[in-house]
Amino acid sequence: RAAGAGNPLPGMIRYAILLHCLWACTTAFCQQSELGLSGGMSLTRLRGNLFFKQVDPMQGHQFFASYAHYGARGLGYHAQVVHARMGAAMGIIYSDELGNETGRDHIRYRFDHLGLAIGPCYRSPGRAHVVLQAGVMPTTLVKAQVRQPDPLWSNDVVVTDLTAKAKNPVIFGYGAFGGAVDLNAPFTVGLLVRYDHGLTTLSRSDFFDTESIIETSWTVSLSLTYRWPQ
Repeated sequence: RAAGAGNPLPGMIRYAILLHCLWACTTAFCQQSELGLSGGMSLTRLRGNLFFKQVDPMQGHQFFASYAHYGARGLGYHAQVVHARMGAAMGIIYSDELGNETGRDHIRYRFDHLGLAIGPCYRSPGRAHVVLQAGVMPTTLVKAQVRQPDPLWSNDVVVTDLTAKAKNPVIFGYGAFGGAVDLNAPFTVGLLVRYDHGLTTLSRSDFFDTESIIETSWTVSLSLTYRWPQ
């Protein structure tokens, strides 16, 4: 294995350099910049084989620290530092010796990502406006776990670390749409719906016996941004 293979940092640094170049090229034409925080709940799934078609979605979350430039026609670009929790939940049913159901629980697959999202964006004119975003998000997989009930102790959970069995980095493509309102102060509040789709697979061959697993999620987030004219 080559030195540094699998290390997401060089890719993240390249994206940061790209962002700086975009900033240098567009600052002269920029009418407004925004800096903000946002976050919300996600509905996430694992996809890629027949097993995961039978697995329930899992509730996750995404949190963003965002920076955006907008030009004269509302077109611009944005960059976001993102923490995303994704995964899936598999229901299990307990029964007694006679086959009578005695309880239910879930096995949960949880994947925590830290990423840098970069792409174009658009906001329509006016105090109340439409917001559109798209882009690519390379991430480093911070933690991969499976959490399942302890078969011997009903109140305990067995946690297995799968981080070493997952691929790293993982890259997503995303698109988002929503609306926002400029307040009297230099702040904007907004609501955004975002879809993330894995462009690279999550798993190695010793992870679920397949290399085809990808992650997807829908997220509804609230945002608060500070804006200033150029």
